[in-house]
Amino acid sequence: GPSFANQIHARGKALLAGPICPVATINGKSVRWSAEKIQVAEKSRDQIIYTQKFSSSTGVSITSRSEFDFDGVVRVDWGIYSDKAVRLDDLAIEIPIKKEHAKYLYHFPGRQGGVRSEGALPKRNLKLGFRPFIWLGDEERGLSWFCESDKNWFAKDHEKVTEIQHQEKSVTLRIRLVSKPLK
Repeated sequence: GPSFANQIHARGKALLAGPICPVATINGKSVRWSAEKIQVAEKSRDQIIYTQKFSSSTGVSITSRSEFDFDGVVRVDWGIYSDKAVRLDDLAIEIPIKKEHAKYLYHFPGRQGGVRSEGALPKRNLKLGFRPFIWLGDEERGLSWFCESDKNWFAKDHEKVTEIQHQEKSVTLRIRLVSKPLK
């Protein structure tokens, strides 16, 4: 399916267990996205910028602009639009990381709900409040997610907007931007 990234390599290893993708529930139903072809908006020696649009049968679409910098930082700006009134029940970004590369956790700010801000990733599923910075990785590589604030997020429970879920072969970082339905 459509994604912001299908794979990320660091130090010769593939980090992702699946694509980084938007997930949504609209009017009580899970959304299936279709993606237009990725367009190169700008290209230079130290940066490339892609744009893409995701559409759904609900009339809701997502536009994204992704800046890939030479140092591995990717900035993704995206917006969600609808051509008719709908109820957005849930909206998140899912980042599935291969289990062997999700051994450690770092997040800022520090301790919350018995979860240390750095160290071994707990074996249980976690639900945390908004974290402006979170990292999952191993001894040599990892992935960071960061965002300046949770302004314009719609949370039913502010202590559960950041989720880490263990699967058999992966660990999924889910950032929930909408969990309180809105029209």
